[in-house]
Order: sequence, then structure tokens, then C-alpha cells
Amino acid sequence: MNEQVEKKCHDLVQMLSCHRADHEDMQDAVSTLMLALTDAGAYIEDFPDYAWLADIYEQDFADPKLAEALFACALADAIDDFAVVGDKGDEIFDAVVDVLDDMDIEIDPPDFDRGNWSDYAECIETQLAKLNAKKRLVALDIDFSDNITVFVVESADYDSILGLVHFFNLKYVDSATLPKFNS
Repeated sequence: MNEQVEKKCHDLVQMLSCHRADHEDMQDAVSTLMLALTDAGAYIEDFPDYAWLADIYEQDFADPKLAEALFACALADAIDDFAVVGDKGDEIFDAVVDVLDDMDIEIDPPDFDRGNWSDYAECIETQLAKLNAKKRLVALDIDFSDNITVFVVESADYDSILGLVHFFNLKYVDSATLPKFNS
């Protein structure tokens, strides 16, 4: 069972990093994710900044919801080098454009003045499809704030990522569930 979960952790990190995570970072990330899932007390001891989550679950380290919350935090920390994090649609858009520029993919500015993240995401996704860039966006709510975390991923990985997001009970942000983030 743990080997299967470990493989799923590896796959999720690999795909969210657009296959750019190096071997050492991947091992560290998977180890930390597994610790969050299997030993909440040890994870909190290693990462005391998340002790407040244990208080929410009344220090019940066996509560699977605590493990899920810690997993989300561990994931946010493990792949922060590959993520764009923010709460303002226009700022997230600009940061995603920078990521795409690093991939030699040029995106035009939006044809609207201001919008929420779903407006910007639609603009980017439409252009990626027109360019046949084979990239998609995945937005997650994984840091217990008003921020969303956005990843540029391979189109071929998109469905697998959504399956893993569901498996790990992460909060996927789409236009149907998206709060109106500031722009």
C-alpha cells in the first residue's frame, strides 16, 4: 500500500513540476509527503510551523483529515520552485507568463483590463491551445490562505494530475469553484 502511495506522490510531484524536478529534490519531496501522510506527529515535529493544524483537529494525529491538510502543506513546500502563488489574477497571470517565457512559449496580454483568475486562466489556456504548446494550467488551493497555487503542466499529464488531486483530496481550483480573487 505505502509503495503505491509513494509512487503516486512521486508522480504528482513529477507532473506538477512539468518533469523538471531533479532526483534529489524528488526524493526529499516524496519523503516529506509520505511523512505527512503516515506520521502527523513526526511531520509537525519536523515542521513546527504547521502545529496550528493539529490544534484544529484537537491533536488527533490519527485523523485522516489532519494528514490530508499536512499533505497539502508539504506539497506546497516541496514544489514551490515550480509554482506560481498569489491571490490577484493579474499578478498570477504575469508570473505564469514568466514561467511560459522560460519554456519559450510567448503569450499575448489579455484583451481585458482587469479580471479574476478564471478570466486570466481562460486567456492563457486559449492561447496555449492555439499555439499547440501542449501545456495546461493546474490551480490548487493548498496553502490555507487566499492564495491559489498555479502550475504549468504537460497537457498529456493533465488528467492524471486531476486523478491524483482527487486521490489525495487536494482542492482543485476551477471556474466553477473559484472564489472571485482580487485583480
